[in-house]
Amino acid sequence: MPTQQLDYFATLVAEDEHFPLTEACIAVAQHAFPDLDVQHILDEIDQLGDRLKKRISADASAVQRLLCCATLATAQAFLLYRAWIWA
Repeated sequence: MPTQQLDYFATLVAEDEHFPLTEACIAVAQHAFPDLDVQHILDEIDQLGDRLKKRISADASAVQRLLCCATLATAQAFLLYRAWIWA
């Protein structure tokens, strides 16, 4: 990994308490694809999360909320995969 990318990754994983897993995964992907735009991928994931939040009703059960979280996790995985394939 180039030094700048390694330093960036090291700062992301320095603390266990506030570990940004998605951003760390994208930072690792930069090893293979140095031109990968981390912020763009994070923005896409945030947009998906916002859209998903709008679909969850206030009285949604815990199971429904869990299913929505699983949907978001699947979308995150897809975005990372797409960034990897198209980079």
